[in-house]
Amino acid sequence: QNYLSNGIANNASDTERYSAGGNLEGGFIINNWNKVAASAHFRQMSHVRYSVSSPSNNPNSIDTGSVDHSDANKTQDWRENLYYGAAEWTTTPFMSLTAVLGLGVDYWQALERPWPGKTAQKVPDPDSGVHVAAGLFYDLTEQHELHLTYAKKHRYPIFYERTGAQVNESITTDTNGLTTESLANPDLKPIKMHNFEFGYKGYFFDRIRITSAVYANYEFDRIARVFTYLDDNHRTSQYKNIEEFFYYGLEFGTEMFLNDYFAFGGAFGANRYKVIHSENDYEYMENIPRFTANGYISITPFENINTGIFENIKITPRIEYVSMVDTDNAKRGDTREKADDYALLHIKISANITKYFDVSFTINNLTDELYYTAATGYPMTTYPNPGRGFNISLGARF
Repeated sequence: QNYLSNGIANNASDTERYSAGGNLEGGFIINNWNKVAASAHFRQMSHVRYSVSSPSNNPNSIDTGSVDHSDANKTQDWRENLYYGAAEWTTTPFMSLTAVLGLGVDYWQALERPWPGKTAQKVPDPDSGVHVAAGLFYDLTEQHELHLTYAKKHRYPIFYERTGAQVNESITTDTNGLTTESLANPDLKPIKMHNFEFGYKGYFFDRIRITSAVYANYEFDRIARVFTYLDDNHRTSQYKNIEEFFYYGLEFGTEMFLNDYFAFGGAFGANRYKVIHSENDYEYMENIPRFTANGYISITPFENINTGIFENIKITPRIEYVSMVDTDNAKRGDTREKADDYALLHIKISANITKYFDVSFTINNLTDELYYTAATGYPMTTYPNPGRGFNISLGARF
Protein backbone atom coordinates (compact mmCIF):
# COMPACT_ATOMS: atom_id res chain seq x y z
CA GLN A 1 0.00 0.00 0.00
CA ASN A 2 1.32 3.40 -0.96
CA TYR A 3 -0.47 6.49 0.24
CA LEU A 4 0.14 10.13 1.07
CA SER A 5 -0.75 11.59 4.44
CA ASN A 6 -1.67 15.22 5.02
CA GLY A 7 0.96 17.93 4.73
CA ILE A 8 1.36 20.23 7.72
CA ALA A 9 3.79 23.15 7.92
CA ASN A 10 4.72 22.60 4.24
CA ASN A 11 5.72 18.99 4.85
CA ALA A 12 4.19 15.76 3.59
CA SER A 13 4.99 12.12 4.21
CA ASP A 14 4.50 9.03 2.10
CA THR A 15 4.57 5.49 3.45
CA GLU A 16 5.07 2.22 1.59
CA ARG A 17 3.78 -0.82 3.46
CA TYR A 18 4.26 -4.44 2.48
CA SER A 19 3.19 -7.58 4.27
CA ALA A 20 3.70 -11.28 3.52
CA GLY A 21 3.23 -14.45 5.50
CA GLY A 22 1.65 -17.85 5.82
CA ASN A 23 -0.82 -19.70 8.01
CA LEU A 24 -1.12 -23.45 8.71
CA GLU A 25 -4.20 -24.93 10.36
CA GLY A 26 -5.19 -28.47 11.32
CA GLY A 27 -7.59 -30.38 13.55
CA PHE A 28 -8.42 -33.80 14.96
CA ILE A 29 -11.80 -35.20 16.00
CA ILE A 30 -11.28 -37.27 19.16
CA ASN A 31 -14.89 -38.45 19.44
CA ASN A 32 -18.42 -37.16 19.01
CA TRP A 33 -18.06 -34.58 21.77
CA ASN A 34 -14.38 -33.64 21.75
CA LYS A 35 -12.11 -32.19 19.10
CA VAL A 36 -8.85 -30.25 19.00
CA ALA A 37 -7.40 -27.80 16.50
CA ALA A 38 -4.08 -25.98 16.12
CA SER A 39 -2.59 -23.28 13.92
CA ALA A 40 0.77 -21.65 13.22
CA HIS A 41 1.21 -18.23 11.66
CA PHE A 42 4.15 -16.18 10.42
CA ARG A 43 4.03 -12.65 9.04
CA GLN A 44 6.66 -10.10 8.05
CA MET A 45 5.76 -6.42 7.66
CA SER A 46 7.84 -3.69 6.05
CA HIS A 47 7.33 0.07 6.38
CA VAL A 48 9.34 2.70 4.50
CA ARG A 49 8.51 6.36 5.09
CA TYR A 50 9.55 9.29 2.89
CA SER A 51 9.18 13.02 3.49
CA VAL A 52 9.05 15.84 0.92
CA SER A 53 8.38 19.54 0.86
CA SER A 54 4.83 20.45 -0.09
CA PRO A 55 4.40 22.74 -3.13
CA SER A 56 1.61 24.54 -1.30
CA ASN A 57 2.27 27.85 0.47
CA ASN A 58 -0.49 27.13 2.96
CA PRO A 59 1.01 25.52 6.07
CA ASN A 60 -2.31 23.83 6.86
CA SER A 61 -2.93 22.44 3.37
CA ILE A 62 -3.51 18.79 2.60
CA ASP A 63 -1.85 17.32 -0.46
CA THR A 64 -3.50 14.32 -2.06
CA GLY A 65 -1.12 13.60 -4.91
CA SER A 66 1.63 10.99 -5.00
CA VAL A 67 5.17 11.58 -3.79
CA ASP A 68 8.06 11.38 -6.23
CA HIS A 69 10.51 9.29 -4.20
CA SER A 70 13.46 10.58 -6.25
CA ASP A 71 12.87 13.98 -4.60
CA ALA A 72 12.04 12.57 -1.17
CA ASN A 73 14.12 11.67 1.85
CA LYS A 74 13.80 8.17 3.29
CA THR A 75 13.24 9.05 6.95
CA GLN A 76 12.34 5.63 8.38
CA ASP A 77 12.86 2.05 7.30
CA TRP A 78 11.28 -0.64 9.46
CA ARG A 79 10.76 -4.40 9.18
CA GLU A 80 9.21 -6.66 11.81
CA ASN A 81 8.38 -10.35 12.21
CA LEU A 82 5.45 -11.88 14.08
CA TYR A 83 5.30 -15.58 14.95
CA TYR A 84 2.12 -17.05 16.42
CA GLY A 85 0.94 -20.51 17.46
CA ALA A 86 -2.34 -21.59 19.05
CA ALA A 87 -4.28 -24.67 20.12
CA GLU A 88 -7.99 -25.04 20.84
CA TRP A 89 -10.10 -27.69 22.55
CA THR A 90 -13.85 -27.90 21.92
CA THR A 91 -16.12 -30.15 23.97
CA THR A 92 -19.88 -30.71 23.96
CA PRO A 93 -20.75 -32.31 27.32
CA PHE A 94 -24.48 -31.85 26.68
CA MET A 95 -26.48 -31.70 23.47
CA SER A 96 -27.18 -27.97 23.82
CA LEU A 97 -23.96 -26.78 25.49
CA THR A 98 -20.53 -26.33 23.90
CA ALA A 99 -17.39 -25.19 25.72
CA VAL A 100 -14.24 -23.90 24.03
CA LEU A 101 -10.80 -23.33 25.56
CA GLY A 102 -7.89 -21.87 23.61
CA LEU A 103 -4.26 -21.04 24.30
CA GLY A 104 -1.86 -19.10 22.08
CA VAL A 105 1.69 -17.77 22.25
CA ASP A 106 3.42 -15.23 20.01
CA TYR A 107 6.84 -13.68 19.48
CA TRP A 108 7.48 -10.21 18.03
CA GLN A 109 10.81 -9.08 16.59
CA ALA A 110 11.97 -5.78 15.04
CA LEU A 111 14.59 -6.41 12.37
CA GLU A 112 15.90 -2.92 11.61
CA ARG A 113 15.15 0.64 12.56
CA PRO A 114 17.36 3.48 11.30
CA TRP A 115 16.18 6.92 12.43
CA PRO A 116 17.17 10.39 11.29
CA GLY A 117 18.21 13.43 13.28
CA LYS A 118 17.06 13.79 16.86
CA THR A 119 14.77 10.77 16.89
CA ALA A 120 15.62 7.91 19.22
CA GLN A 121 17.99 5.31 17.80
CA LYS A 122 16.98 2.47 20.11
CA VAL A 123 15.67 -0.74 18.55
CA PRO A 124 12.84 -2.26 20.62
CA ASP A 125 13.71 -5.52 22.34
CA PRO A 126 11.93 -8.67 21.11
CA ASP A 127 8.76 -9.44 23.03
CA SER A 128 6.46 -12.40 23.56
CA GLY A 129 3.13 -13.06 25.21
CA VAL A 130 0.40 -15.57 26.02
CA HIS A 131 -3.22 -15.42 24.84
CA VAL A 132 -6.10 -17.24 26.55
CA ALA A 133 -9.68 -17.64 25.33
CA ALA A 134 -12.72 -19.44 26.76
CA GLY A 135 -16.36 -19.55 25.80
CA LEU A 136 -19.71 -21.17 26.55
CA PHE A 137 -22.28 -21.53 23.75
CA TYR A 138 -25.82 -22.59 24.63
CA ASP A 139 -28.41 -23.57 22.02
CA LEU A 140 -31.85 -22.34 23.01
CA THR A 141 -33.16 -24.10 19.89
CA GLU A 142 -31.52 -25.24 16.66
CA GLN A 143 -31.89 -21.68 15.34
CA HIS A 144 -31.05 -19.58 18.40
CA GLU A 145 -27.88 -19.42 20.47
CA LEU A 146 -26.54 -17.53 23.49
CA HIS A 147 -22.84 -17.17 24.20
CA LEU A 148 -20.58 -15.93 26.99
CA THR A 149 -16.90 -15.48 26.15
CA TYR A 150 -13.70 -14.27 27.77
CA ALA A 151 -10.36 -13.52 26.14
CA LYS A 152 -7.03 -12.43 27.58
CA LYS A 153 -4.83 -11.08 24.84
CA HIS A 154 -2.40 -8.30 23.97
CA ARG A 155 -1.49 -6.13 21.01
CA TYR A 156 1.98 -4.91 20.16
CA PRO A 157 2.45 -1.22 19.32
CA ILE A 158 2.12 -0.70 15.59
CA PHE A 159 4.49 1.26 13.37
CA TYR A 160 3.01 4.76 13.60
CA GLU A 161 2.51 4.47 17.39
CA ARG A 162 6.19 3.75 17.97
CA THR A 163 7.35 6.41 15.52
CA GLY A 164 4.87 9.25 16.08
CA ALA A 165 2.05 10.15 13.71
CA GLN A 166 3.87 13.06 12.06
CA VAL A 167 7.45 14.19 11.52
CA ASN A 168 6.64 17.86 12.12
CA GLU A 169 3.64 19.41 13.77
CA SER A 170 2.26 22.89 14.38
CA ILE A 171 -1.23 23.91 15.52
CA THR A 172 -1.02 27.60 14.67
CA THR A 173 -1.94 29.37 11.44
CA ASP A 174 0.95 31.77 11.97
CA THR A 175 3.62 30.71 9.47
CA ASN A 176 6.27 32.35 11.68
CA GLY A 177 5.18 30.39 14.73
CA LEU A 178 7.09 27.67 16.49
CA THR A 179 7.13 24.25 14.82
CA THR A 180 7.30 21.39 17.29
CA GLU A 181 8.24 17.77 16.74
CA SER A 182 6.48 14.50 17.51
CA LEU A 183 8.80 12.21 19.45
CA ALA A 184 9.32 8.51 18.83
CA ASN A 185 8.82 6.16 21.77
CA PRO A 186 10.48 2.77 21.17
CA ASP A 187 9.72 1.76 24.79
CA LEU A 188 5.97 1.44 24.32
CA LYS A 189 4.57 -1.64 26.06
CA PRO A 190 1.96 -3.94 24.49
CA ILE A 191 -1.70 -3.35 25.34
CA LYS A 192 -2.98 -6.06 27.71
CA MET A 193 -6.71 -6.72 27.32
CA HIS A 194 -9.36 -8.66 29.22
CA ASN A 195 -12.42 -8.93 26.98
CA PHE A 196 -15.88 -10.10 28.10
CA GLU A 197 -18.91 -10.55 25.83
CA PHE A 198 -22.47 -11.77 26.21
CA GLY A 199 -24.37 -12.17 22.98
CA TYR A 200 -27.11 -13.76 20.91
CA LYS A 201 -27.24 -15.23 17.41
CA GLY A 202 -30.42 -16.37 15.71
CA TYR A 203 -31.80 -17.43 12.34
CA PHE A 204 -35.31 -16.67 11.12
CA PHE A 205 -37.05 -18.31 8.16
CA ASP A 206 -33.66 -19.74 7.09
CA ARG A 207 -32.96 -16.43 5.36
CA ILE A 208 -32.32 -13.86 8.09
CA ARG A 209 -29.50 -13.88 10.63
CA ILE A 210 -29.46 -11.52 13.61
CA THR A 211 -26.56 -11.00 16.00
CA SER A 212 -26.32 -8.78 19.06
CA ALA A 213 -23.92 -8.46 21.96
CA VAL A 214 -22.87 -6.35 24.91
CA TYR A 215 -19.17 -6.26 25.72
CA ALA A 216 -16.67 -4.82 28.19
CA ASN A 217 -12.91 -4.55 27.74
CA TYR A 218 -10.64 -3.87 30.70
CA GLU A 219 -7.20 -2.84 29.44
CA PHE A 220 -3.79 -2.16 30.90
CA ASP A 221 -1.18 0.01 29.15
CA ARG A 222 -3.63 1.36 26.57
CA ILE A 223 -1.67 3.32 23.94
CA ALA A 224 -2.69 6.96 23.51
CA ARG A 225 -1.19 10.05 21.93
CA VAL A 226 -0.32 12.40 24.81
CA PHE A 227 0.21 16.12 24.14
CA THR A 228 2.55 18.46 26.03
CA TYR A 229 1.57 22.10 25.52
CA LEU A 230 4.41 24.60 25.28
CA ASP A 231 1.98 27.53 25.19
CA ASP A 232 -1.60 28.15 24.07
CA ASN A 233 -0.75 27.42 20.41
CA HIS A 234 2.19 25.02 20.39
CA ARG A 235 2.74 21.51 21.63
CA THR A 236 4.77 18.33 21.35
CA SER A 237 3.24 14.86 21.29
CA GLN A 238 4.24 11.28 21.97
CA TYR A 239 2.47 7.94 22.14
CA LYS A 240 2.51 6.64 25.72
CA ASN A 241 0.89 3.89 27.76
CA ILE A 242 -2.23 4.69 29.81
CA GLU A 243 -2.17 2.50 32.92
CA GLU A 244 -5.86 1.47 33.18
CA PHE A 245 -8.63 1.87 30.64
CA PHE A 246 -12.24 0.62 30.40
CA TYR A 247 -14.12 0.25 27.09
CA TYR A 248 -17.68 -1.01 26.76
CA GLY A 249 -20.63 -0.94 24.40
CA LEU A 250 -23.21 -2.84 22.39
CA GLU A 251 -23.56 -3.94 18.80
CA PHE A 252 -26.37 -5.19 16.59
CA GLY A 253 -26.18 -6.74 13.14
CA THR A 254 -28.48 -8.37 10.65
CA GLU A 255 -27.94 -10.25 7.41
CA MET A 256 -30.55 -11.38 4.87
CA PHE A 257 -29.99 -14.07 2.23
CA LEU A 258 -32.61 -13.59 -0.46
CA ASN A 259 -31.28 -16.53 -2.49
CA ASP A 260 -28.00 -18.32 -3.24
CA TYR A 261 -26.72 -15.34 -5.24
CA PHE A 262 -27.75 -12.21 -3.34
CA ALA A 263 -27.40 -11.09 0.28
CA PHE A 264 -27.32 -7.83 2.16
CA GLY A 265 -26.80 -6.79 5.74
CA GLY A 266 -25.81 -4.09 8.15
CA ALA A 267 -24.51 -3.43 11.64
CA PHE A 268 -24.68 -0.74 14.29
CA GLY A 269 -22.45 -0.15 17.30
CA ALA A 270 -22.40 2.24 20.26
CA ASN A 271 -19.25 2.56 22.37
CA ARG A 272 -18.17 4.36 25.54
CA TYR A 273 -14.92 4.49 27.49
CA LYS A 274 -13.41 5.64 30.77
CA VAL A 275 -9.78 6.32 31.68
CA ILE A 276 -9.48 4.75 35.12
CA HIS A 277 -5.87 5.70 35.86
CA SER A 278 -3.30 7.72 33.94
CA GLU A 279 0.00 9.00 35.32
CA ASN A 280 -0.02 11.48 32.43
CA ASP A 281 -3.37 12.89 33.61
CA TYR A 282 -4.87 11.97 30.24
CA GLU A 283 -8.67 12.02 30.11
CA TYR A 284 -9.69 11.91 26.43
CA MET A 285 -8.85 9.23 23.90
CA GLU A 286 -8.42 9.66 20.15
CA ASN A 287 -9.81 7.55 17.34
CA ILE A 288 -12.54 5.80 19.33
CA PRO A 289 -15.85 6.01 17.47
CA ARG A 290 -18.88 6.62 19.67
CA PHE A 291 -21.26 5.32 17.02
CA THR A 292 -20.60 3.24 13.93
CA ALA A 293 -22.86 1.93 11.20
CA ASN A 294 -22.09 -0.02 8.06
CA GLY A 295 -23.89 -2.07 5.46
CA TYR A 296 -23.03 -4.29 2.53
CA ILE A 297 -24.49 -5.96 -0.54
CA SER A 298 -23.04 -9.27 -1.68
CA ILE A 299 -23.72 -10.69 -5.16
CA THR A 300 -22.41 -14.12 -6.18
CA PRO A 301 -23.47 -14.65 -9.81
CA PHE A 302 -21.07 -17.45 -10.85
CA GLU A 303 -21.09 -19.89 -7.94
CA ASN A 304 -21.64 -23.05 -9.97
CA ILE A 305 -19.57 -22.33 -13.10
CA ASN A 306 -16.97 -25.03 -13.90
CA THR A 307 -14.27 -24.27 -16.51
CA GLY A 308 -12.50 -27.62 -16.18
CA ILE A 309 -9.68 -26.19 -14.06
CA PHE A 310 -11.59 -23.76 -11.85
CA GLU A 311 -14.79 -24.68 -10.06
CA ASN A 312 -17.34 -22.64 -8.11
CA ILE A 313 -16.15 -19.29 -9.41
CA LYS A 314 -17.50 -16.50 -7.21
CA ILE A 315 -17.40 -12.75 -7.83
CA THR A 316 -18.54 -10.92 -4.72
CA PRO A 317 -18.72 -7.11 -4.63
CA ARG A 318 -19.24 -5.57 -1.21
CA ILE A 319 -20.21 -2.02 -0.31
CA GLU A 320 -19.14 -0.65 3.08
CA TYR A 321 -20.67 2.51 4.50
CA VAL A 322 -19.49 4.05 7.76
CA SER A 323 -21.05 7.02 9.48
CA MET A 324 -21.22 8.79 12.83
CA VAL A 325 -17.55 8.47 13.74
CA ASP A 326 -17.36 10.88 16.67
CA THR A 327 -14.16 11.62 18.59
CA ASP A 328 -13.53 13.62 21.76
CA ASN A 329 -11.10 16.51 21.47
CA ALA A 330 -7.94 15.77 23.43
CA LYS A 331 -7.56 17.84 26.63
CA ARG A 332 -8.90 21.05 25.06
CA GLY A 333 -12.41 21.80 26.27
CA ASP A 334 -15.56 20.00 25.20
CA THR A 335 -15.27 20.47 21.44
CA ARG A 336 -16.09 17.39 19.38
CA GLU A 337 -16.10 17.02 15.63
CA LYS A 338 -17.48 14.33 13.37
CA ALA A 339 -15.29 12.74 10.72
CA ASP A 340 -16.75 12.58 7.22
CA ASP A 341 -18.97 9.68 6.21
CA TYR A 342 -17.50 7.43 3.58
CA ALA A 343 -18.49 4.54 1.32
CA LEU A 344 -16.06 1.93 -0.01
CA LEU A 345 -16.38 -0.73 -2.71
CA HIS A 346 -14.57 -4.06 -2.33
CA ILE A 347 -14.52 -6.98 -4.77
CA LYS A 348 -13.46 -10.56 -4.12
CA ILE A 349 -12.98 -13.25 -6.80
CA SER A 350 -12.58 -16.82 -5.56
CA ALA A 351 -12.56 -20.31 -7.06
CA ASN A 352 -11.73 -23.93 -6.28
CA ILE A 353 -8.88 -25.67 -8.12
CA THR A 354 -9.99 -29.29 -7.95
CA LYS A 355 -11.28 -30.37 -4.55
CA TYR A 356 -7.97 -29.77 -2.79
CA PHE A 357 -7.04 -26.15 -3.55
CA ASP A 358 -8.76 -22.76 -3.55
CA VAL A 359 -7.59 -19.35 -4.61
CA SER A 360 -8.95 -15.85 -4.03
CA PHE A 361 -8.08 -12.34 -5.14
CA THR A 362 -9.46 -9.34 -3.27
CA ILE A 363 -9.38 -5.66 -4.17
CA ASN A 364 -10.16 -3.45 -1.19
CA ASN A 365 -11.30 0.12 -1.79
CA LEU A 366 -11.61 -0.42 -5.54
CA THR A 367 -12.20 3.27 -6.34
CA ASP A 368 -9.11 4.31 -4.30
CA GLU A 369 -11.25 6.50 -2.07
CA LEU A 370 -9.23 8.84 0.17
CA TYR A 371 -11.41 8.40 3.24
CA TYR A 372 -10.85 9.79 6.72
CA THR A 373 -11.57 8.12 10.04
CA ALA A 374 -9.07 9.56 12.52
CA ALA A 375 -10.05 12.95 13.94
CA THR A 376 -7.40 14.17 16.35
CA GLY A 377 -5.85 17.12 18.09
CA TYR A 378 -6.67 20.78 18.53
CA PRO A 379 -7.88 22.11 16.18
CA MET A 380 -9.39 18.87 14.91
CA THR A 381 -7.44 17.34 12.03
CA THR A 382 -8.36 14.28 9.96
CA TYR A 383 -5.94 11.85 8.36
CA PRO A 384 -6.51 9.70 5.25
CA ASN A 385 -6.53 5.94 5.54
CA PRO A 386 -4.67 3.77 3.01
CA GLY A 387 -6.24 3.69 -0.43
CA ARG A 388 -6.65 0.75 -2.77
CA GLY A 389 -5.16 -2.52 -1.53
CA PHE A 390 -4.79 -6.05 -2.94
CA ASN A 391 -4.77 -9.48 -1.33
CA ILE A 392 -4.00 -12.87 -2.92
CA SER A 393 -4.60 -16.11 -1.02
CA LEU A 394 -3.97 -19.76 -1.90
CA GLY A 395 -5.29 -22.54 0.34
CA ALA A 396 -4.95 -26.34 0.36
CA ARG A 397 -7.06 -29.04 2.01
CA PHE A 398 -6.01 -32.68 2.55
